Amino acid sequence: MMSDNTSREWVLIGDTAIRKRTMSALARLEGRRLFKSKSVLVLFAFLMFSSWRIGTDVDVLDGTAATRSSYYMILTKPETVDAVYAIFGFVDTTWHFHSFVFLIPIVGLLLGYATIVNLRTKGQIRTMLSLPCSRQEILLGMSLGRIAVFVLALVVALAVGWIGITNNFETASVWSYLAFSASTVAYGLAWLSIGIALSVSFSTARRVSMVVTFVIVNVFVGLQSYILGLVGVFPSGMILDPTQAYLVLVAAPHEEMIPKLYQIAVGQVDSFGQGFMSTGMVSLDPPVYFSWPIAGLVLLLWIVCPLLYAWKRIEGMEVDQ
Repeated sequence: MMSDNTSREWVLIGDTAIRKRTMSALARLEGRRLFKSKSVLVLFAFLMFSSWRIGTDVDVLDGTAATRSSYYMILTKPETVDAVYAIFGFVDTTWHFHSFVFLIPIVGLLLGYATIVNLRTKGQIRTMLSLPCSRQEILLGMSLGRIAVFVLALVVALAVGWIGITNNFETASVWSYLAFSASTVAYGLAWLSIGIALSVSFSTARRVSMVVTFVIVNVFVGLQSYILGLVGVFPSGMILDPTQAYLVLVAAPHEEMIPKLYQIAVGQVDSFGQGFMSTGMVSLDPPVYFSWPIAGLVLLLWIVCPLLYAWKRIEGMEVDQ
C-alpha cells in the first residue's frame, strides 16, 4: 500500500498536470478567438501592409552628397545604398500611422486591453474561475495566447518588410535586420503587457477604453517630455520611455555608420508636439543611460512589470462589476 505522503505527491502531480493542460487549452482558445476576430485581422493586415509599404517605398539615397527625405538621416557621401536605411524608415515618424513607432503601440494596446475586462463585461468571468486552476494561471494562459498571436503577426509583418527592402536596396544585412526585428518584437510585447495590465485594472470595458485612448494619444503627443521638463530630468528621463528605448536599440548596431541617430530630429516632430530629444542635444559621447544595454533593460522592465502587476492585481480582483 502507498503511504499518505506518496498519495499526496501523486495528487499534487495530477493537479499540476491538469493546471498545465488547462492553461495550454486557454492559450489555444485565446489564439483561435483572436484569429476569428475581424477587427484583430484588420489590425494585423494593416500592420503587414505598412511594413510592405515602408520596405518598398522608403526613399533611396541618390548622389554623393544626398539627403534622405526622412529627418532621421542626413548622410554625406554614402558608400552604398544599404538596407540599413530602410530599417530607419520603419521607425520614421514622417510615415505617421505606418511608422512602427506609432502603429505597434496601438496594436499592442488594443490586443491586450480586452484580455480580462471583456470576460467581466460579458459575465463570463465566473465560468473561467470555475476552471481547475488559479486566477493567475487563467491570466497566464490567456496572456500567452495573445502573446503568441501578436509575436506571430509581428514576425510575418517583418518578413513582409524584409522582402520589400531586399527588392529595393543594393545590399541587405540579415543580421542587422534580425537585430531590428528582435527590438521591434520586444517593443510590441511591452505595449501588449501594458494593455494586459490595464485590462485587470478596471471593471468595465468603457473605463479601460478611455485609458487606452489616452495612452494612444500620448504616444503621439508625448506629454511625458513636458512632465520630465517640469521636474528637471529632461532629457535624461526620456530613456524610461519605451519608445525612446526602442529607438536606442534600433540605432545601436549602426552607430559607426549613422552616429547617435537614435534621437528624432526636432524638425520632424514639431507637427506632433512630440517630446523626443532633437539631434542638437546629441553629443559624440552620449551619457551611458542612452546606451543600448540600458535601453534593453528598460524595455524588459516594461514587459515584465505590467505583467507582474496584472498577476498580483487579478488575485484580489472583484468578480462582479
